[in-house]
Amino acid sequence: MSLSSFFGLNIGVSALDAMQQAEDVVANNISNANTPGYVQETAQLQESSAYPPIPSQDQPIMGGQMGQGVDVSEVTRDTNSFVNEQDRSNQSTYNMYKTYDTNLTQIESILNEPSSDSMQNAVDQFFASWQTLSTDPSNTAARQSVISEAQTLGQTFQTITTQLEGLQSNLVSQIQEQVQELNGYASQVAQLNNQIVQINQMNSAPSAGGQSSQQESPNQLLDQRGHILDEMAQLSNISYNQTGFTGAVSVNIGSGLSLVTLTNGSWTSTTMTISSMTQTSLVTQTSMVTSTNDQLMQSPLTLTNVTSGMVAGNTQSLDYTNQLLANLDTFLSSFSNQVNAIQGASGTSTIPVTAYPLIGNTATYLVTGSSSGITYTYGNLFIPTTTTAGNVVLTVNPLFTQNSGTNYISASDQPSSQGNNTIAQQMENLQSQSISITYTQFSSFQFGSSTYTNSSYSQNTTADQYLASIVSNLGIQTAAVQSSESTANSLAQQSSNLRQSISGVDTNDQAAKMVEFQNSYDAAAKFISVYDTMLQSLINMIP
Repeated sequence: MSLSSFFGLNIGVSALDAMQQAEDVVANNISNANTPGYVQETAQLQESSAYPPIPSQDQPIMGGQMGQGVDVSEVTRDTNSFVNEQDRSNQSTYNMYKTYDTNLTQIESILNEPSSDSMQNAVDQFFASWQTLSTDPSNTAARQSVISEAQTLGQTFQTITTQLEGLQSNLVSQIQEQVQELNGYASQVAQLNNQIVQINQMNSAPSAGGQSSQQESPNQLLDQRGHILDEMAQLSNISYNQTGFTGAVSVNIGSGLSLVTLTNGSWTSTTMTISSMTQTSLVTQTSMVTSTNDQLMQSPLTLTNVTSGMVAGNTQSLDYTNQLLANLDTFLSSFSNQVNAIQGASGTSTIPVTAYPLIGNTATYLVTGSSSGITYTYGNLFIPTTTTAGNVVLTVNPLFTQNSGTNYISASDQPSSQGNNTIAQQMENLQSQSISITYTQFSSFQFGSSTYTNSSYSQNTTADQYLASIVSNLGIQTAAVQSSESTANSLAQQSSNLRQSISGVDTNDQAAKMVEFQNSYDAAAKFISVYDTMLQSLINMIP
């Protein structure tokens, strides 16, 4: 028994088929060179089963086994799971610092220090107006200057507070939107998991004849899922694990809430919701993010579990904004109390003075007036009020902006003494005197903190020193974040380049492979042509 005359022809045809499939893979790589999430593919060439499979008496007489050509066993993705995970972690860290830096820079622009419109300059100009008044206590223009500078001071701090509240509200909206993005991505991963598992189960199932069915590659689905995991990593510190040989992955936020998990044989996603977020909610809350899937209820996830990604960057920014507003509140409250106390208002005065207006012999805190139906005391130069968000703002007592309001500026500590400047000097000296102010600090400035509390302490400091410390702390925090951002950016670029070198499409390499496979195809075609000539010669020899 001899081999079939067409045996060699079949070998040549297998080479044509294999090279054609390999060229198709190259074409797909080149086409998707710029497709986000696409991973370069490689056609794995494998020698076909030898003939005969098991030599026996019934097989042709031949020296051993002969090859039957080449097959494409599978199309694989050029990827490295360790490098992918490292790159996603680095990208997450970089996005956290980048987001935080962007928001801190915006806060710096809001405070606008140093400048002629800054809060520290407004305080300095307010005290400078009192210094001018102390040199000529009865001067109407100097008194009007005091009122104008008080209005400027109140408006300056109100503008800063309003802008910080706007940033605060925007950060809350961003966090809520980003959590919804995570929800959407988790749902997509769960759907892709189910499709990938179905395809892999089909690959492992035997056909009706007892042989394995043709392999279906879920490469496209794996690329889509990988791209979604990349997007999720930019938002939060996700962790994921492949489960068995099904090809599915479970996804968590750190070691906290599961975003994608296997439930009753099917992959499902968790829907997270943000609870109410007020100015102090990040300190007082216990469960910012919770699962609405009863089968997946675990320990509530707080935003402190989110230790990287844009969500973490925005959370840290919200913390800083809350802290800044809290410290400005305590400053304005203490500052206005001290000013009003020296001006002679009754109430919480810690300075035992009696102040008198320019006219009359009645102490200021006994003099009252009304504006828009509300009764005010002339000794209260500043009226502290609160915004809808609960933050303190200062407005000038409307009695001082009415006709003859300048007469009730208290510069004297004696009645009917227009040249007495004792109170004006006390107001001027307040700039260099220490006042007790509470300073609030949130512990969540440390990334990954396991607790979410705030601490506060009181310190005696001048107004200028307190405001300078706020600005200085902001500068130090911004510099530290920018330094960390630079380091994180370098690591992210390195891991991205390494990952790209493995999974990215190198068009030059693909062009070389295209020529390689083309030459192999031409050689196989030439072989078939020669073999066909041989067969024709054989056929022509038969009568």
